[in-house]
This record gives sequence, structure tokens and C-alpha cells, in this order.
Amino acid sequence: MDNSDINEVLSMDLEDIGNSSESRSGGDQSSQGSEAILVPIIFSFMVLLGGIGNILVMVVVIKNKNQFKNTTNLFILNLAVADLLFLIFCVPFHAIIYTGLGWPFGEFMCKFVHFVQYSSMVASILTLVAMSFDRYLAVGYPLRTKHMRTPKKALCVAICVWVLSVLIALPWLVFYTVRIYSNLGPKEVTICADDWGKASSSRPTYFLLLFILGYAIPLVTISILSTLMVRQLWIVNEYRCQGTRTLESIKAKRKVTRLVIVIVVVFLVCWLPSHVIWLWTNYFSTSWHHTYGFYYMRIFAHVLSYANSAMNPVIYAFLSQNFRKGFQKALLCKYRDNSLGLSPIPMTRTTSHEERNIPMSNVADFNM
Repeated sequence: MDNSDINEVLSMDLEDIGNSSESRSGGDQSSQGSEAILVPIIFSFMVLLGGIGNILVMVVVIKNKNQFKNTTNLFILNLAVADLLFLIFCVPFHAIIYTGLGWPFGEFMCKFVHFVQYSSMVASILTLVAMSFDRYLAVGYPLRTKHMRTPKKALCVAICVWVLSVLIALPWLVFYTVRIYSNLGPKEVTICADDWGKASSSRPTYFLLLFILGYAIPLVTISILSTLMVRQLWIVNEYRCQGTRTLESIKAKRKVTRLVIVIVVVFLVCWLPSHVIWLWTNYFSTSWHHTYGFYYMRIFAHVLSYANSAMNPVIYAFLSQNFRKGFQKALLCKYRDNSLGLSPIPMTRTTSHEERNIPMSNVADFNM
């Protein structure tokens, strides 16, 4: 693999640092390399905040038995697992890279860290698709789909999500490797990068498929489902609701739906820059320049995508009163059988003609 290939394979573009530093003549030398301190500090904060937050989410769901009766919460648990794996096995290792030390963790961790990074990323977006579809069924067809929205089937969906995610990320176990370069600076640099060898022409195709399967299709699917849910909860039911219980049911479902939509939007916004850069460096590599401007653009994309894994617990705390209570009780180690107060709300369904005026106490949704 020669120098021209490095532009395409370095996930943390160390060559950007060297080339842009050399291009600065007479610049402020004291300002160079500030990212070697700032980026690891930012990443450390993300790991601390996201690690504690996602562990609390897992504890809140697992400790409360009623949570396992709710499919949405099982998907939230799966999302927390994916975020925690990403934070533990990805962010700290890449923080070390930004210090300029190269890759000191060896061949196995080079492959494993990037395998976990891509598999957890795909698992997160597929979980959000499953969560959105689950909410759509709960909002639009609660009785007809009750047999579909069970904890066992949600668990099966979560397993399928991880199997598919692992399959999509498998190439990185093969192509990521450790290389030592002596021409990137005054010292030899050990770099963990993907080397596709004779299959190098397939690399752009892989990232295009990753964008389509791991971003574009989920984006379209979730957008359609969210539009239908909003129409059902904020428009249709305004003209159909009758009685206090029905109004309470609609308000509860609106809270859950709003939470899911916010989580999805944050994920899509945070990961868009990374996908843009992956496609840019693979299909338009000649227009990617090795300057600090482009380097900081890549840093921004990394920080934003990594921050997403730390944001979800914060979103739960802001948008869900019951999760806030759960976090407080988790921190105080005080649990009761119904610690979140998630007792089902009796309601009357008015969405479809055949379901009107049917008691819904046994299929109530998570009252966020």
C-alpha cells in the first residue's frame, strides 16, 4: 500500500496533520497540535457521560419487571447496549490516536475495535427502525397487532438486528490491519487502517451500500412511519377522541412517539457528516485536501457521531418524567416492583371503526 492509498484508508487521517503542518509557513506554531489535547478530553467526557447514562438506562429497564412487558423499552435497552459498546470499544481507542501516538494496541484490537464500531452503528439504526415500526403498530393498530408486539418477538427482532449488523461489519475483521510508516513524520508511525488489497475497487461500493442500508433506507422508512404516527395522534384523533380516558391515552402515546422521533432525528443528524465524508473520500478523493480545514471537518464528524451514543440518556431525562424518576432511584439504589409508576392506563380506543369503545387497559402503552 503506497502513499496515495493512505488518503483512502485512514479512518483517522493522520496524514492530514503532517501535510497541513508542513504547509503552514510562518504560522503560529503554538496552535498546532491543539487537537491532540482537546479531542481526547472531549472523547473522555463522552465516554464518562454516555457510559454512566447508558448503564443507568439498562439498570432502569432491567430492574423494573414491568419494563419487560413493553416492547418499546426492550428496544431502548437494545439501543443502550449498542451505544455502550460503541463508547467502550471505539471512542477511547480513537482518542489515543489523536494524541499522535499512532496505534499501540496491536493487530487484534485494530480489527475488533472497528468491527464493533460499524456493527454497533448499524445495530443502532436498525433498532430505531424496529422501534419506529413498533410505535406505528401501537398507535395505529393496537388490538390487531397485540399478538405481534410481545417481549419474546421484540427479543427475536433484537437478535436479528445484531445478526444482520455483524454480517454487515464482517469485512472489517478481514481488511483492517496494522501498518508501520516512516514517511509521515520525523518518527515511525504505527497505523490501524483498512487495506483492501486486490479488492480495493470494492471499497467505495461497500461504503455506498453502508450508506444505503445503514442510513438512506432507514431514513425513508422512519420518515414514512413517523409521518403516519403524527397524522394519527395529532390530527385524526383530535376529531375522534371522546372521554377523559381516551384523551389520557392519546397524550401518553404522543409522549412516547415524540421521544422516539427525537431519538431518531438526533441519530440521523449526528451520523450524516460521517456518511458524507466516507462517500466523499471514496468517490471524490481528489477533491479531499490535506489541510487543517478538512482535517477539522473530519474531527467534527467524528465528535458528532461519537456524541450520539452519549445523547440518548440525556434525551430520556429531558423528555420522560418517568425515566428521570428511574434514574434518580437507580442512583439511590431504591427500587420497588413498580419503581417507575408505569401502571397501565385504562383507555378507550377510537382509531378505527371496529375498535371504538373497546376497553384498552390490557394494551396500554408506556406512560412516559
